[in-house]
Amino acid sequence: MIVLYILLIIIFIKCILIFCPISFDISFEDTFSMRCKFLFISFSVYPQKEKKKIRKNLQKNYNKNNKVRDIIKEKGLNGFLKLVKKLVSISISVVKSLFKHLYIDNLDLNVMVAEEDAAATATRYGQVCSIVYPALNILLKNNYKQSYSVIIYPSFTEHKSKVTLKMKAHIKLIYILICAVKAFFKFIKDSI
Repeated sequence: MIVLYILLIIIFIKCILIFCPISFDISFEDTFSMRCKFLFISFSVYPQKEKKKIRKNLQKNYNKNNKVRDIIKEKGLNGFLKLVKKLVSISISVVKSLFKHLYIDNLDLNVMVAEEDAAATATRYGQVCSIVYPALNILLKNNYKQSYSVIIYPSFTEHKSKVTLKMKAHIKLIYILICAVKAFFKFIKDSI
């Protein structure tokens, strides 16, 4: 009976952890940085601290066991390209379903577009707007309670463009697990 209680407690704790959100803090000023937080654990995704010993071991193992090279030798280049095509199509569907469940808590984007010539600045400004606004539409599609500020403006007096991005977002762990399982089964189904 005690084993049953312990098992129920473990299952209950796992269920609670699955429904806890994973938070992301993304910023870009001079360099890109991204931090993840799950419950009380926080870690930096990018930039990571370099570990010299691990890199040396990875380089030795890379030369010995190159799986891409083995796949190309085994199935040929066409087999490798088919595998890459499957992986890309699966990853696109996974990213789409993850974006459905990604909630952006705060978004501050400030883009100053500047070039040497006024005509080049105007052209670049149009290009930036044509990329940024559709991307924001996809990101913010499912967010009803968003706090965001997007400012894109041309500067005809400066000569160098500047970008500042600060974003906080979260997604529940269960959605990541569901997408991973769907991708795994889709890959297995396509491989057979």
